[in-house]
Amino acid sequence: MVNTSTSNTAISDEGSILSSSTVVYNVTVIVTVVLIVVLLRIIVRRVLRALIERGVISPRGLEIIVRLVDLITFLIAIFTIALLFSPQFWVVLVLLGVLALVVYIMLFDVIKPYIAGLAIQMNPVFRSRSLDIILPERNSPISGKLAKINSQYLVIQDVFGNEYYIRNDTVLSSIIRITPVYVRLVVEITYNCPAEDLAKKISTIIQTLETLKVPLFKEEVKVNMLEISNKKVVMGLKLYPVSTPVRQTELLNAIRVIVETVKAFSEESCVLEDVTVKIPMTT
Repeated sequence: MVNTSTSNTAISDEGSILSSSTVVYNVTVIVTVVLIVVLLRIIVRRVLRALIERGVISPRGLEIIVRLVDLITFLIAIFTIALLFSPQFWVVLVLLGVLALVVYIMLFDVIKPYIAGLAIQMNPVFRSRSLDIILPERNSPISGKLAKINSQYLVIQDVFGNEYYIRNDTVLSSIIRITPVYVRLVVEITYNCPAEDLAKKISTIIQTLETLKVPLFKEEVKVNMLEISNKKVVMGLKLYPVSTPVRQTELLNAIRVIVETVKAFSEESCVLEDVTVKIPMTT
């Protein structure tokens, strides 16, 4: 009886030692995981801060990345601790993974703008002050300065102050062109004169318009021919404002200067019949 009691006591002591060592091991692993998570977060934040200082990403991009890192590290920590105390938890983990995949597929259209927004934040093209965005199945671009980027939309403010909200995922599938902010005008000129005289007259008008001085606009006007016939000439003008948005009074003054400049070239041998200035609107 004495030997049996001694043996039971030894087994009990051995079980207690094993149990204590298991607890110590689990606690050590938990502390290690927590330290790794904290260290990883500090490293990621410092790296992202450096990228912000270099202009690679914006503060909004940092916020999105930090949230993703926090979520991923939190889930890893929870699953690691659960596996330590319940080795059978891997079955539940697999089921949760499958469920997460199903939810991701179902909510892909909701999640997609967030992912696209992060890609936009990392893309150096979108650090430009102004852009032309040609959306799929759309002929005319949306032009203006980049006002802001959030988790859902990219906001473009055109030269007249109108704001366009474009979904981030749509932006990534669009044609992007870096260009300064400009006002586009279409000038239609009708003359009554021989073709040779008209060609010389139009050449002189183009040279004059390219060096035209318009108040509150830069001394740089781009002129391109859109249409020409025996009597009619259509030209496209790009005027670059000093600041935006452009007020109606400023625009009307620019149109007045253009019309007066064109009218000054009317002569008896080449009579100006009509001059029209149109403002193409984004549709």
